[in-house]
Amino acid sequence: MPSKTTHVIPAKDGWLVRKSGNGAGILFPTQKEATDKAIRISKAAKAGRVVVFDRTGLFRIAESHGLAVIPRSRLRSTIGRNAIRRAVGKVALARLMAE
Repeated sequence: MPSKTTHVIPAKDGWLVRKSGNGAGILFPTQKEATDKAIRISKAAKAGRVVVFDRTGLFRIAESHGLAVIPRSRLRSTIGRNAIRRAVGKVALARLMAE
């Protein structure tokens, strides 16, 4: 079963709780009420995500329920950085040799 994202977005008359891919939603007078309802919907679905937006359109809160947690590596890889350095070095050297 694919997980669904529940969005809390500002509306003209309050805050709208809407699932992704669904045009309809539930209107609440306050952001707190809308957020609480979105979290209850997400928990009832056993797996999902809640994203709460502010009035400017940026998301403030993102919560996950029942989804697998992917741990981040404690080590930072230098493979990409070294590959970029090598590529830039090759281009620079080729330009210098062509002059």
